Order: sequence, then structure tokens, then C-alpha cells
Amino acid sequence: MSSNISYFHKILKDETRRKVIVLLHERGSLSYVDLMKSLGIANTGKMNYHIRVLGDLLTKTEDGKYTLTEKGKLASRLLLEFPETRGQSHIEPALPRWLLPAAVVFAAVFVVGFFAMYVFGD
Repeated sequence: MSSNISYFHKILKDETRRKVIVLLHERGSLSYVDLMKSLGIANTGKMNYHIRVLGDLLTKTEDGKYTLTEKGKLASRLLLEFPETRGQSHIEPALPRWLLPAAVVFAAVFVVGFFAMYVFGD
């Protein structure tokens, strides 16, 4: 199961690919041109790249439209049931950001104080 999660995470970490999956979930199937228009993509190279990365989540119908495979439908359910909020994909640091600079200052003061005691005695 964890390999499926990492598989989906790798493919769906890009917002454009998430939008493709959601669009196809909502509309059933779309032509290449309709996908590009819906996503606001003018560069066919960029569109081809995202379609290639989505790989086995998409398939082409006999009339040339893109639709979701069973794996793609699973991905759409994941995206819809667990929507990502802005900034959620970043791992929060375990410690506050101010802690490292504070520790550096503390260490510097400690070293200087220890050195002063060593040089000047009690």
C-alpha cells in the first residue's frame, strides 16, 4: 500500500497533473485540445510531458479523447477526498525556525565566556 501512495505522490505532486485528473473525473473524457484549453496550456510540449508522466492513469478512447483508467479513478478519489491545502505538502520543521540561530548565539557566548575564564582566570 505504501508503494501505491509514493507512486501517486510522485505523479500527483504537480498541480497541473492534479488538475488533469480532476477535470477528467468531472467531465468523463476530453480531447487533447480541450484539456489544453481547460488548463490554460498553450505549449504542446508541456502538455505532452504531463500526459506522459500521468502514464497509466489515463487512456485514450477510440474517438481520441482522454479518460481515466481504474488507477486514474483511484487517484481522483484520493484527490477529492483528501484535498491538499496550500502549503500542506511541505513538511513542517520539527523545531521552530528561531531555535537554530538562538543555539548558535548561545554557543558563541558560551565559548567566548569559557575562553575569557581560561585566559583571565577567576
